[in-house]
Amino acid sequence: GKIQYNDGGNLIDIPAGSFVPFEVLPTYNRIGAVDVNESGNFELQLRSEYRYNWTVDDVKFQFNSGGKVYEKSFGDLAELYEHLKNGGTIVLE
Repeated sequence: GKIQYNDGGNLIDIPAGSFVPFEVLPTYNRIGAVDVNESGNFELQLRSEYRYNWTVDDVKFQFNSGGKVYEKSFGDLAELYEHLKNGGTIVLE
């Protein structure tokens, strides 16, 4: 998948190696690690110590650039998976 942020209408690739928390709501537990490489491409690895419900809990990506926080939420892991499976780019606002 690809991950970007929207800075005033400009879609910018999140830089390689950036810290992008992946959390489950409403607890804000970080349930995964986002590995961003060149051109905004990324891999998401879910942490094995958590139990996941594919169709209940909201999930959220977050990125901080220059003190401004960008976020993107999905209704659940299944919605995120469908978005990525269909070639969707994740755009944090």
